[in-house]
Amino acid sequence: MSEPHADFISWFHSQNGVVDTTSVGLTYFPGHGRGAIALQDIPEGHTLFSIPRQLTLSTRTSALPRLLGEKCWTQFGLGNGWVGLILCMMWEESRGSTSPWYGYLACLPTTFDTPMFWSEEELQELQGTAVVEKIGKKEAEQDYYEKLIPAIQSRPDLFPANSSQYYSLERYHLMGSRILSRSFNVEQWKGEESEDNEDEHANANASDLMDVDGEQEPEATIEGPPVLNWTLGITRFESENAKLFHEEHHLKMLSTKPIKAGEQIGNPEDVVELRADLVVAIASQSTKVDVQERVEWWLEIADDDAFVMGTDCELPEELISFLRLLFLSHEEWEKTRSKSKLPKAKVDARAGDGS
Repeated sequence: MSEPHADFISWFHSQNGVVDTTSVGLTYFPGHGRGAIALQDIPEGHTLFSIPRQLTLSTRTSALPRLLGEKCWTQFGLGNGWVGLILCMMWEESRGSTSPWYGYLACLPTTFDTPMFWSEEELQELQGTAVVEKIGKKEAEQDYYEKLIPAIQSRPDLFPANSSQYYSLERYHLMGSRILSRSFNVEQWKGEESEDNEDEHANANASDLMDVDGEQEPEATIEGPPVLNWTLGITRFESENAKLFHEEHHLKMLSTKPIKAGEQIGNPEDVVELRADLVVAIASQSTKVDVQERVEWWLEIADDDAFVMGTDCELPEELISFLRLLFLSHEEWEKTRSKSKLPKAKVDARAGDGS
């Protein structure tokens, strides 16, 4: 594999990651960027690569939340939205080669041409469209100044003045864009914390508070590490020939059908994006509760105002969780809000009676 692919693969192997380099190659696809390609015929059920869970970069695996402490993490609201995850990425990058993810962070994109980075003059071209509302630049910068900066200023031992270049507003937007374009959810393994256990919630530890969306959290592995990133969205959307399996100690990507040599691995199927405001409009017709407060809480905790649906028409877990939130009884809603935990993504016979 050519640079920088060879450097990344070398780092990945050094961290106990496994990739079948005889079957999987990394290349550039015009108009799409980096992706994976079959170097030889691959049978169904073949392990393409395997990632140790501890190699996924998140608020659970980074040492920063533990060093900051639960009190600080909660005080500055780092467990809500992406701000805590972004801060972990910034801090890990500032550590250079001492970070376990040094080889990973070094190969991530350093520029984006998305509207988040456009000038005010360029954004004027989008006025009157729904795109402007979805950028979220104002909200992101509010989190930066009200949460991230105060947290940094409170601990000069962790964030020395000579490392300030890693915590600029520009780097903040860069990290957020890396997450937006590449992050995915890692399912908890059986035996990990149960949301239904009252005693466990009463004694919630720092890792519980750091979940971005409760039962699952976006991993700043940016779909990866980058092996997943370079398979062009296998983990984010339904793929026609590969699927990620969550095992106790590893995440494994397996082929779900035979793949011919030269074919792209993980070519995602067509998807549609369902806007949350449309979901709210329809749900409001079937419930008596005022959903506005719940929607605002959802946006603060999950930071997700749209849901991606594949061609199989199965409801995304995020959408199921959102719908359950809208139809919770008043008592259930108060309990859910007090725990800062999103409802589980499970379907039952609940009717939206708004009681």
